[in-house]
Amino acid sequence: MKKNVALISFFNSENLGDIELSKGLFKIIERKYNIELMYDFSTLKRVEIISNYNKNSNSQFILKRVLKKIVGNKIYSRMIYNFKLKRKAMNEMFDQLKSVDKLIIGGGNMLMDKNQTWPLRLSKIINFAHKNDISVSIVYVGAGPITHNKTKKIYREIFKKVQKIIVRDKLSKKLITPLAENITIDVDYDPALYFDNEQYLSRLNRLPNKKTVIGINILGRECFKTSKENSNYLSDMYSLIRKIHSSEIGKVILFSTAKNDYVNINRLNKVLDNGTVQIAHITTYEDIRKLYSELDFLVGSRMHSLIFAQTHYIPYMAISWDSKVDSYVEMINLEIFTVNVYELSKSNELIINTILNNMNKDIIKVMKNKNKEIQTSHDISRV
Repeated sequence: MKKNVALISFFNSENLGDIELSKGLFKIIERKYNIELMYDFSTLKRVEIISNYNKNSNSQFILKRVLKKIVGNKIYSRMIYNFKLKRKAMNEMFDQLKSVDKLIIGGGNMLMDKNQTWPLRLSKIINFAHKNDISVSIVYVGAGPITHNKTKKIYREIFKKVQKIIVRDKLSKKLITPLAENITIDVDYDPALYFDNEQYLSRLNRLPNKKTVIGINILGRECFKTSKENSNYLSDMYSLIRKIHSSEIGKVILFSTAKNDYVNINRLNKVLDNGTVQIAHITTYEDIRKLYSELDFLVGSRMHSLIFAQTHYIPYMAISWDSKVDSYVEMINLEIFTVNVYELSKSNELIINTILNNMNKDIIKVMKNKNKEIQTSHDISRV
């Protein structure tokens, strides 16, 4: 008989990658357990059914962004935690959790202290489970940055009460191993990689028969420490896009899997000549499937834009702006061409040559073999 479990993940997010990871995690968990309860980690609200993952309206997300801009990210996070989550949502969740045998927490880059309320809420949730003899697993998470000694102390205490930890990359394991002395930490692929989109044959058959379409995943301001770094990035991307356009390689489509990134996309679009690029507005996974069905090559930056390319058999390269991008490239082990975001200005020719040399059937066959390897390597007994 399957155990009854509660699953906490990023079911309601402005980042489509987090949502798709959570869906993949759900599929993995339901093979082994009866999922009785689901909660969104950000809001601690119960998620009733799988189709309601991203049910926050745009107006709710806009209000959230406005408030963050007025008071700052740290104050906003602390206000929400103290006056909403800790007082109401968490208590409601605790009342409901008493009915389950196991609690599974996972998805996203959850083990970090950029948002300093995340370790606090994890601590309260896991302490509650421990006191009520509910076993806890933390699975398929990324880690870092963890910069504060206070946070490290919290994680050390948390990990003493956890039965299983699975991270998505070796760097995350290296980061949290000193904080988890008495537990084995496993490394496994991102759950979004386990579910093949079965588009292999159609990708092979139509590759040489159409005008080339290049997707470029643009990063937002939040990905850079300073406004100057962000401005330099936009300048470098402007030069790259113009270079691709003037080389007449094909059509360029700008997009992102995170809503906040569209501020930068719109800034680029304003300064580029008419007809240089098209903009694809991505709000759901169906939007991703539609866009990726048109692409022949991806210049990706967000980690899940790369994962989606892998599962859709689209040759791709990575612009590395964060260690998790490098960790993904290392994990997938396909000799993916990678350019550091701060070296874009001197990499235009290399990027163009990479695009031209990687749109072929041999590359797609290699991707197919890798996807098959990933599918067969998965062991649900780990969870």
